[in-house]
Amino acid sequence: MNYYIWEHFTNGSTKFFDCGIEEFEGWLDICWFTGEKIDQKKLPNPIIYNTDSSMNPEDFPLHSDSSFLVSDKILNILKALEIVGFDYYPAKIIKSKKKIYNNYYVLNILNVLDCLDKEKSKFKIKEFGPAKVYMFKKISFSEDKIPKDVKIFRINESTNVFINQEIRDAFINAVVTGAEFIPIEKGQSLFGNYEE
Repeated sequence: MNYYIWEHFTNGSTKFFDCGIEEFEGWLDICWFTGEKIDQKKLPNPIIYNTDSSMNPEDFPLHSDSSFLVSDKILNILKALEIVGFDYYPAKIIKSKKKIYNNYYVLNILNVLDCLDKEKSKFKIKEFGPAKVYMFKKISFSEDKIPKDVKIFRINESTNVFINQEIRDAFINAVVTGAEFIPIEKGQSLFGNYEE
């Protein structure tokens, strides 16, 4: 099975849409990448993102926090494929207090796997106090540790989201904007500055 890193895509341009989450009580305590369920009562409904960008948001817009903001187009693809292992919460993007985009959701990926093949992967570990940060040049998974019904997930060593070929192909066929899907073996130092 082929797996891909789900990343934001700006095409190397200095002009791109970006937004920021509107702070709410306890927002810093919400951890979006541990795979834990989030009590919806702790979240505003909807979660609000603000922007002063002159551009329109993509299906996977760039933003400044650790949440995973997607359009209803992406959510509907995941639902149509009957993908399991994520929750979603309504969100909206407000542009300069004038235009509102109501068709966004924040995904919480619940699948966090211990499937990294450390012998076949190429990485370095940097320590920042008690935290260990993996900086990958190449990623390889032990596929026997990935349940057959899990097609979207994170791994213990990274906050990035990984998807399988089926999801990637569906996104490309639907012309999902703002995202790129990088084969895991071409990590391209996406997780930090990897130096030989």
